[in-house]
Amino acid sequence: MDGKGKSKMPPNDDDHNPNPKRTRSSSSSGERIESGEEAIVEGGVEKFKLVFCNQPASTIFTNNKIKAENGEALVVAIFDATTNDIIRTGLMASAAVELGLVNGDYDGTNRSVSELNRNVLSAREGKRPLMHGDGIKFLLENGYGPINCVCITDNSSWTKSKKFRIIAKIIDEKILAMFPTIGVAVSQSFRVMDHRGEVNKKHHPPSREDEVWRLEGIGKDGAYHKNLSSHGIKNVGDFLLKYHEIGSALLKKVAQQNQN
Repeated sequence: MDGKGKSKMPPNDDDHNPNPKRTRSSSSSGERIESGEEAIVEGGVEKFKLVFCNQPASTIFTNNKIKAENGEALVVAIFDATTNDIIRTGLMASAAVELGLVNGDYDGTNRSVSELNRNVLSAREGKRPLMHGDGIKFLLENGYGPINCVCITDNSSWTKSKKFRIIAKIIDEKILAMFPTIGVAVSQSFRVMDHRGEVNKKHHPPSREDEVWRLEGIGKDGAYHKNLSSHGIKNVGDFLLKYHEIGSALLKKVAQQNQN
């Protein structure tokens, strides 16, 4: 940390690019800044930017809390856009932030805030607000903002890309009056499925205790599932034992028994 209350991030591959779009480095406290975020500004020189420190899971279920792929909370942080330092003290380090959703195919080619705002999604007619929860608006603390208690209420199948992206932007009017060109964070795209489909979700990786239909290619209550179950292969552990006992070719025949 330097004398200005900033946590220095080490140089990365984008340092040789005068206009990097993505940050791929780690802060001094060990957080990995993953690819997928775009810094969006309204013209002028970008002095600060919000960045997602991690990325949402590739598939999220409606009405479940938004999490990263590893189950941890998503985190955004405010950076000095020139030095890639995290701003840990001062007014910016405790700024108010608001979340929103854009279409998954929004690539940030037009990097203006006005263009971004035109792409922010609203709920479909007759539906609840797309995002729900106390954490849609929050204050940064020491430059960081964990995203807690936020869920998405509708699936993403109705969008052109079938996916969403999360945006995070500063909404503190006092700060924006002084710094109108603060970069907005845009996450990687992800799919949102109806929570009723979660009961049939495949596990990656599966455990030995998982029912055998949790494996890819075996549908719950489908022909393969029924054939395997009739031969005592009810979970992943049973499947592995039988695989080592008879080999893949014979196991495949068991699964496909009575299939045309």
